[in-house]
Amino acid sequence: MSNDLAPFWEKTYQEEDTVTFSNQPNGTVREFEHLIGMQSKILEVGCGEGQNALYLAGKGYQVDAFDLSEHGIAKLKHRCELSKTHLNAFVADLTTYQFQQTYDMILCFGTLHFVEKNG
Repeated sequence: MSNDLAPFWEKTYQEEDTVTFSNQPNGTVREFEHLIGMQSKILEVGCGEGQNALYLAGKGYQVDAFDLSEHGIAKLKHRCELSKTHLNAFVADLTTYQFQQTYDMILCFGTLHFVEKNG
């Protein structure tokens, strides 16, 4: 993708000292967190730089998180290292993603409106 066509977050995901969207989890995550069992397996789709995934993993939940952006995932992995938080972050495309396991909760904030309808 040409730099002129890249969304703004691709640039800010590459800047270590810039927070693209928020350092805090989405308010809905906090609102419903009490409903999640501590042994729950959580997937965040379109995690970006990972504020929700990082928050939940920091609380002790088992978290997988993916995004189409290699820069976003690299930044999330770096943030995990800095905070000594463990989660499974990987690059994947929502339109072709194949589930390899089941999840107790799947999060998806600010992502689905980017998916184009085929056919």
